[in-house]
Amino acid sequence: PEEPECRFALTALARRLGFETADSPTAYFADGVQTKDEESFWTALNSKAESLLLMMRAADGGDPFSADMQLEIGLSHDWLKAWGLLLPPIGDGSALTLGDLRRKTEAAGVCSGVDVDLLEKTLDEKAYFRVFQLAEGKAAVNGTDGRVEELFPREKRATIEADEKEIVDFKNLNWLQCVNKGDVICNIFPPTQPEDGCDVGGNIIKGKTGLEPRLPRGKNIALSEDGAKLVAETDGQLAFAGNAFKINPVVSIDGNIDSAVGNLDVVGSINVKGNVLEGFTVRATGDIQIFGSVVGATVEAAGDIKINGGVNGGTVSAGGSLITKFIENTNAEVTGAITAENIINSSVVCGEKITAVAGKGAIIGGSVTSFKGVEAKVIGSERNLATKMVVGCDPQLSQERLALKAEVAALSKKADETRKSIRYLEGMEETGPAQQQLLGKLRLDFSVTNMNIAKKTARIQTLEELLQGDGYQIVASHIYPPLIVTMGTITQHFLDESRMSRIYKADGDIHLGMK
Repeated sequence: PEEPECRFALTALARRLGFETADSPTAYFADGVQTKDEESFWTALNSKAESLLLMMRAADGGDPFSADMQLEIGLSHDWLKAWGLLLPPIGDGSALTLGDLRRKTEAAGVCSGVDVDLLEKTLDEKAYFRVFQLAEGKAAVNGTDGRVEELFPREKRATIEADEKEIVDFKNLNWLQCVNKGDVICNIFPPTQPEDGCDVGGNIIKGKTGLEPRLPRGKNIALSEDGAKLVAETDGQLAFAGNAFKINPVVSIDGNIDSAVGNLDVVGSINVKGNVLEGFTVRATGDIQIFGSVVGATVEAAGDIKINGGVNGGTVSAGGSLITKFIENTNAEVTGAITAENIINSSVVCGEKITAVAGKGAIIGGSVTSFKGVEAKVIGSERNLATKMVVGCDPQLSQERLALKAEVAALSKKADETRKSIRYLEGMEETGPAQQQLLGKLRLDFSVTNMNIAKKTARIQTLEELLQGDGYQIVASHIYPPLIVTMGTITQHFLDESRMSRIYKADGDIHLGMK
């Protein structure tokens, strides 16, 4: 028969055998030839068709050419897909059964993921010259690499914020990242396990395990027991350097605390190589050491404070001790001891002992409260500037006593008013249910109030015993009047100059003796 003109041998073969199909790969592939693997299979199909056409042409005019039904199989390079195409029997050729097709499939090495139902349907419907997916494998799924979720920025820039009144404080630059012991710095997500696959030949395809993440772990950063977190081992300031987070328990400032640095609020300790200038604030949960001076500033530490220069104006507060050259025109509240060369015109509260014996060793003017006594070279001055001293009184206990006295006074006033209301209701000739209910409530309130008064009064008595001031003293080489001394509940004025003096409490009175 006359052979149709076609671009592709497969189309020519199909039409010669009486099958109508377009002269395009889309007539065979549902989506055309999309991949190199499909292109290779398409080339092989055309080569097979061209071979059959040559044999059919050679048989023209002689005995009819015959060929059995054939299943052409193509494989992707990774063996995850196998395609098939049925060629019809030619002449007296035999058809194939499903079993024949299965055996041919296995002979081609395709033994896993075979779509038997589709193969059977293709055979039953005699869907010749149609490429179908004969088998499909399962690709391996590689594990994902582990990763680190950083909960803090690597670099914190200075930020200026406005308060609720939209007032901007340019001294608060907020450039430090403070962390506390146990804070989570990073979350760690481990690599996931892979899932193995299987190709159409039944071969296992191993998946790759994800890589462990690189941990940005530096100084004072610990790995949690479960390996899922990086946590702070200590209080301090978080920084990122050398591809790792680290915590500095001590913040070092090479210069002054000024507008270039701003206020500091530090978890840990601070070293300041310069001065703390007027209007600025330095706070730390640890110790503070200032190599210069403090001028009209606020310095607060939960631990010790050491100021190599001195303090002139402002406020100093320490949970530990205070060591400085001088304290002048300053409010200082220290839980521990205070050591200074001079204390002048200041309000000082000390939970331990105040010592001023180096240099001039002078305490002049102002108010000085010290739980465990005062030792100085000079107290007062020739200008007769009054100096007040309270010794032997724990400042915290003294404050508690004053607060309790105010509370007892308020409760006593309330009790007196409640008593008057009770007497008024009791004096009424007739009372209804509402009055009786009110009377019961007032009696209960009166009883509770008196119990509170008794409890607080007992505590006041205990505090007054603790605040007697016995055992602690004021020692000085030279005392200038007027000096006003309070020990416990007794206050005495010393109006005469004295030398090598010791002021102490004994037999319920304050005495001046020799040092």
